[in-house]
Amino acid sequence: PSDMGKSLLQLETLLKAIDGEAPSLAELKRAREGVFSLLGRAGRAALADAVATAWAAALPGVTPGLAGSHFELFWSRQEDQRALAENLKIGAVEELKWQNRMRLEMTFGATLPGGMQGTPAWRVEGRTKVPWFVTEELVTEAYGPEGEARAAERKFSPSLNAFVKNSNTVEKAKNFTGGVCMYCGSQHDLQAKLVFPIELGGANLHSNLAAVCPVCVDFITRLGPERWSEALFEKPEKAAQAWWEAQKKANMKTLEFLNANVDVTTDLKPAPKKDAATALKQGS
Repeated sequence: PSDMGKSLLQLETLLKAIDGEAPSLAELKRAREGVFSLLGRAGRAALADAVATAWAAALPGVTPGLAGSHFELFWSRQEDQRALAENLKIGAVEELKWQNRMRLEMTFGATLPGGMQGTPAWRVEGRTKVPWFVTEELVTEAYGPEGEARAAERKFSPSLNAFVKNSNTVEKAKNFTGGVCMYCGSQHDLQAKLVFPIELGGANLHSNLAAVCPVCVDFITRLGPERWSEALFEKPEKAAQAWWEAQKKANMKTLEFLNANVDVTTDLKPAPKKDAATALKQGS
């Protein structure tokens, strides 16, 4: 492209970021070397704010503050692509660990109930496993028409990245998160995830890995990263309310089932046997 064409592409990067579309590191590097190289303080602040907001929406667990600080380091050449991706991952995992701790304390108190070895792997809504802390409204949204369409698209376009499916990669991911899902804290059936995605400039590196559970992966797919990120930062009171309301509904269904079975059992009981004297009297 001509110089004018390159400048227009770089301006488009900014406009897309302002519109909420996360720019890749390659796009930002080109802009840094080109039309944005002479940005003043106000222009750079606007760019940083737009990029931070867009990255936070695209990377669940990354806050705008975390994204903004590492964008500044990257823009000023104090941090390369690999370090930026790794530091965003570290910051996101720590933030999500804190959020999950707050949810657990609000739901179960400072000490987990007897018999609970850790965070719930999931809870059941209807007949579906869902992340233990999400609201009923979010479940309805995830399994609505748009969520089902996203899930179907993923089913027919599975990831072909052999790196994240490798058993050694999965173990590295588990080791980093302490053997739990970075989103919900579950220990069940963990898999590896690239936190900073390839399309934004991430790489197939162990430094870019974290562990996730299939229940959360399904919800990310159904809701999209921005909506999922909002769910991760909901007030912990909502998680507690969602959990206990689900337990209450489950208990009510169990009671209904037991009561129904008691009625059936009663109907099927044989009539009491009559002694010989009673039978003789009734027959006469």
